[in-house]
Amino acid sequence: MPSVVGDIPGPAPGQGGTSEDTYSLPASWYRSEEIYQLERRAIFAKKWLFTTHKSRLSETGKYVLFTIAGYNFFLIKDRQGKINAFHNGEDHHLTEAGTAAVLACKYHGWSYKMSGELAKAPSFDKEPGFVPSENGLWDLRVHEDKLGFLWVNMDKSADAISWADQFGAFDEQERLKEVNMDDYVYDHSWEMKDCKYNWKVLNDNFNECYHCQSSHPGIAKSVDLMSYSVRCENNTIAHHALPKPGVKQGHRQGGHIIPIFMFPYAAYTITPIYAYSMRVVPTSATTTAMQYDVYRHKNADPSAWKETHEAFSQIEGEDKFLCTNVQKNIMAGTYSQGPLHSEREAGVIYFQQLVREALTAHREEEKAAGHKINPALVQQRGVTADDVFCSALEDCSDNGPLSW
Repeated sequence: MPSVVGDIPGPAPGQGGTSEDTYSLPASWYRSEEIYQLERRAIFAKKWLFTTHKSRLSETGKYVLFTIAGYNFFLIKDRQGKINAFHNGEDHHLTEAGTAAVLACKYHGWSYKMSGELAKAPSFDKEPGFVPSENGLWDLRVHEDKLGFLWVNMDKSADAISWADQFGAFDEQERLKEVNMDDYVYDHSWEMKDCKYNWKVLNDNFNECYHCQSSHPGIAKSVDLMSYSVRCENNTIAHHALPKPGVKQGHRQGGHIIPIFMFPYAAYTITPIYAYSMRVVPTSATTTAMQYDVYRHKNADPSAWKETHEAFSQIEGEDKFLCTNVQKNIMAGTYSQGPLHSEREAGVIYFQQLVREALTAHREEEKAAGHKINPALVQQRGVTADDVFCSALEDCSDNGPLSW
């Protein structure tokens, strides 16, 4: 849970829930392989996913790789200045981030332009029926929001959700109008790998401060926790609270602290001198990678910036400890569900509603179709006879029969 000093908003739609909603998701949803695979299809292959800030792709050929819920893709800036996203289905000899002059596959020597078009396919120039324009990299949809953050979406179907339909105009909210990300520079990224908890455990944790009094001494010392509230709307959860008397608003140099969670798995926290984004990346049904990008305001005092970074890093470490132990209890098999406080845990209720709605709606689509639906699956030739043969076998295909 981030430090949440800021303004107190008025009433918000979609906050909290009915009495039927105020019990947590079942523990089985935090350890089930079947639920995780459904989440990959219904959420991570279907929703817009936060990635990073455009400042990390400032020059031609700059790229950043991502693996989100098992889906591999990368962002790259082409020679026309456009930022593209492509599935990383082949080994293009890319490190996690860097600069590439050419995108080349080490396996068969194919190469591609930064815009995704096929540049060279050895020996295929004489192959009958081979169409180079039909064999480029598989692209993802890309959106840049008003702060310069980049989002991707893997669903290329005709009825795929737009960024505006998922998030409305959350990047135009009043308190973000004071933020100019051009005044911040990318400093570094860091990661906590192989965290022993389901991705939803951390997002539950992030979206309430009910635990802050007992688990985050730094927050409890500086924040009036009774003033804490969230504004839940358009797949986002904006956190608000007031500082305790005598405590500056914002970290170390005054101003607001702005923490916002963006469904399904990411958040950013912006202060006058320091900003960081967080991606809660599922790596299996019961493990997660915590990935952070850190930014520095151009006018930040170095010692104040360092102190702020250490404070936020400590909070992230405290939450990792809490979530690891939550998952241990979930795995023990004795806990099923628990009550959620309609105000103190309103953000958790909203987050879990979004998960529940996404999974149940997608499952109904799959039941109606009679097979699994993976929006990220690229089928250049449509459904072939080989696909039909495979789908008749248990768990053979991404579009295979339902096992429930």
